[in-house]
Amino acid sequence: MSSAMKGLSHKARCVAAHLGETEKLQFLVGTLSLREENQVHLFEVTNDVTKTSCINVFDHPNEIWSLSCCPNDKQLLFTVYNAISEFKTSLWRINEQDHKLDEVTQLSGHDGQIKCVLWEPTSGKDSVISIDESTMRLWDLNNPKEPKSSIKLGQLQRFTTGCWNPHLPDQIATATECDVKGWDIRSGKETYSVEQAHEQLVRDIDINPNKPWYFVSGGDDCKIIFWDNRKVSEPLKVLSKHSHWVWNVKYNRFMDALVLSSSTDSTVNLWNVASLSFQSPYLDDAQDLLKSRAPSDHLVKSYDDHEDSVYSIAWGSEADYWVFASLSYDGRVVFNKVPRDETEAFIE
Repeated sequence: MSSAMKGLSHKARCVAAHLGETEKLQFLVGTLSLREENQVHLFEVTNDVTKTSCINVFDHPNEIWSLSCCPNDKQLLFTVYNAISEFKTSLWRINEQDHKLDEVTQLSGHDGQIKCVLWEPTSGKDSVISIDESTMRLWDLNNPKEPKSSIKLGQLQRFTTGCWNPHLPDQIATATECDVKGWDIRSGKETYSVEQAHEQLVRDIDINPNKPWYFVSGGDDCKIIFWDNRKVSEPLKVLSKHSHWVWNVKYNRFMDALVLSSSTDSTVNLWNVASLSFQSPYLDDAQDLLKSRAPSDHLVKSYDDHEDSVYSIAWGSEADYWVFASLSYDGRVVFNKVPRDETEAFIE
């Protein structure tokens, strides 16, 4: 099977597909060193994966905790970083010729740890949402001095992550402790709430790229759970193959039956959840779906390429959406491709 493994000299915890680059398959990895200068590494992946190489390295101040690439401009990316006394987030312009990152702006006024920055997925590169422990803020990058609007949690609640709905640009899903909540960013009101979605902390959520009401969550209870936000009293499906916390769960943006998960058990799991995919006949009736479990759902492969906690995973861009990257805390980044027999089943 095609794969490539690269080792960084520093610890790391975030990898992201270079989404704005549509002709070449590229990934960005940010390092997490407390005492040394940090870096963003740009990897380019060939079609057979095995010839992957690091084609550029950009210096970056402070530990990088999150990377978010603009989906429409390959030169722009946000990083979230620990500036020792506080967490900060900056928008950077990639200067490949001079091998550096030029800071465009900072988004200021956050409370506690900044969890992530989300790019508006449909209309362009002007709007982002930042999420810290207590507040979600909507920003216009043409005027980034103050947020356009914000949603603040109650005193005893905290955000852990979020996902912008790619179908409905006014809708955001967030993880709040053990719950998952939907929000309308125009009104600031909840649109749905899944109480106790997981028995322990929810680490990640992702929205189905083909169905706006379907989403998946992963948490510290070692479970991956699929939901319909129109009927949250019962999950659609529960997967339980990881032996420790699930840190990431991601839909393939072009083939939604394929789902990746990673964990502090050092494994990456590739799933085929055909019964909940866009092509599935079961999606015509949600009630029937709750009563049926299609036999085609299966664990495609469990990857054991890592020896440390796998804190970040990413599917490739449209340049090659069968490829995915995984990153463990020790700085090992691994590039894999969906097995041929699995891809052929989709192409047929």
